[in-house]
Amino acid sequence: MLRLLKSAYGAGLPTVSLRSIYFDTPVQQLKAHGIALRIRREKGRWIQTIKTGRTGVGGYQDVLEQDNGVPGPKPRIDAIADRGLRETIVAAIRDTILVPQFETRVRRTRWRVSERHGEIEIAYDRGHILCADRTSPILELEMELTGGSPEALFNLAERLLGGTSACLSLPSKAARGYALAAGRDGAVRPVQSKPNVAAGETGAGGVFEAVLKLLAGAIAANLFATMVSEDPEGPHQLRVALRRFRSSLRLFAGIMDRKLARDLNRRARDIGRAVSALRDCDVMTALVLEAQPRSADSTLQQALEGYRADLLLGAREALLETKTTQFVLHLQRLAVLGGWQSGAGRKAAEPMELVCRKPISSLWSLIVTMGDRLSVLTPEERHKFRKLLKRYRYITEITVVPTINSGNIKELRKLQEALGVLNDLSVLASWAPALTSRDAEMQLEDIRSSLDGKGRRREDLALGRACRHWLKLRSSSIL
Repeated sequence: MLRLLKSAYGAGLPTVSLRSIYFDTPVQQLKAHGIALRIRREKGRWIQTIKTGRTGVGGYQDVLEQDNGVPGPKPRIDAIADRGLRETIVAAIRDTILVPQFETRVRRTRWRVSERHGEIEIAYDRGHILCADRTSPILELEMELTGGSPEALFNLAERLLGGTSACLSLPSKAARGYALAAGRDGAVRPVQSKPNVAAGETGAGGVFEAVLKLLAGAIAANLFATMVSEDPEGPHQLRVALRRFRSSLRLFAGIMDRKLARDLNRRARDIGRAVSALRDCDVMTALVLEAQPRSADSTLQQALEGYRADLLLGAREALLETKTTQFVLHLQRLAVLGGWQSGAGRKAAEPMELVCRKPISSLWSLIVTMGDRLSVLTPEERHKFRKLLKRYRYITEITVVPTINSGNIKELRKLQEALGVLNDLSVLASWAPALTSRDAEMQLEDIRSSLDGKGRRREDLALGRACRHWLKLRSSSIL
């Protein structure tokens, strides 16, 4: 990245060393109020900075920041010019004291860039966060809008980062420092993406914006986790977030630009496919190793681990080829700047019930058509039925669905679980991992044969449970 920046914008301003000390009360009352207070040593001066009001989507952050000079490395609350902020901090501190929590030491290189819609300062930081005897590395690129529209930031970010595996959901230095102080490393990990729409929001546009912000951040975090970690939750949660996003596109199709919605759906589908084989491998490996005799050696496990490592490498290459980072930046741009609305955007103000009634009704009709034939569906049809149910459950997380209540959601989940067992048994029957050891292949076939014998009974039981849960769900619907 440093080479790219120098190639595009020259050597930049002279590199400087920055030491920043973050302060809080012993029980971190400033953090509880969403306030970060630091004192930075730069070019022989001490500068006190207060950051508050942090909002944003993933890596895009909107922060209120106030600086003032101080004589030394100790906080001076009386030096804060903004009276309201000063009083807020005094109230948060009360009768306690401010003490150092952690500090950062970085070497920063800056560039000032003029874009079509604004002026931007690029900062490339290399260094560490330090807390007692613990450290955490810093290697990050920060782009700060110094004038103009956020459009300029997204244009520059897409040009510089669109073809990379950069993390677009990196916590702030303050957040990572507090995590380090608590004994955690503050790294980006897989995150769940279940929407939590603000209570009282009834306009379809407002609900979609809330869902889009959450899913854009979740997709960014899970993409990065997949790119840098071997944790199987990374690709799993990435696929779940993408499926929730695609379900949202279908639900809000009536208020969205149609071409944009189609393009986003296609790209989300392609990204999900890039990690599908990896996710299948994780599920099948867990199923096989669970059925392996306790006396078995590690030959099969090691061979499956090697196969997964190859799949992970292939998935990461596929994610780069599909320009997934560019896709995530596009989602963040839409969440921050809009531009997803159809026409003049008037439909976005319509009530959720009006906008979502037709897509919910259409989806439920498809589910009923397949569900009433559940006992005679082929494995491929059952898999399609399961995906429709997932889409329907994701919708229940966004809006009140007239066909379902809290009790029925439990039946829906039980139905999905039974169908999941059926799907796993079906996939296992045709799963053909490329194993480098003949002994491992023979062990896998032995386990597969053993599971196949038991699998017919498990399949019958799972299908019976699925039919039972479907009948309960079907009988309680009102559409």
